[in-house]
Amino acid sequence: MRCRLAFLPFHVTAALALVLPIVFVASCAYQWGVFENDVEQIPFDRVEWRLAMAIEGHRTTRSQMIDDLLEEYDFHGWSRASILDLLGDPDWKAEDSGFLSDWDTAYLIGLERNGGFSLDDEYLVFRFNSDGTVVAYRTMVT
Repeated sequence: MRCRLAFLPFHVTAALALVLPIVFVASCAYQWGVFENDVEQIPFDRVEWRLAMAIEGHRTTRSQMIDDLLEEYDFHGWSRASILDLLGDPDWKAEDSGFLSDWDTAYLIGLERNGGFSLDDEYLVFRFNSDGTVVAYRTMVT
């Protein structure tokens, strides 16, 4: 005697056969912390930030400091000069290329801090108004 899900149409059974393993693997990855920030955090240090020393996993010490930096400072309203004084020269400026076209400056943090599936670079980006004051900033994965 064969057991069959006769009450479900074939396309529903086939969809379940495809979706359920994906859901199972994703839930296991979530439980194991694959999607969590896997970078040990350290306090922000302006000298270390400027050096951006390489650490394991194609990341830099900036990866370890970014959370503390963003908790410590609200950059809205800061002048461009104040940002440069704290963080040093940016790794990218709007006049360099269209790479981050909606932003004026960017600091490379390193490989994104998103666990086992990190593939892209993460940046701290800033947008300034015509007076040179920060109107927006955030981390961004490209």
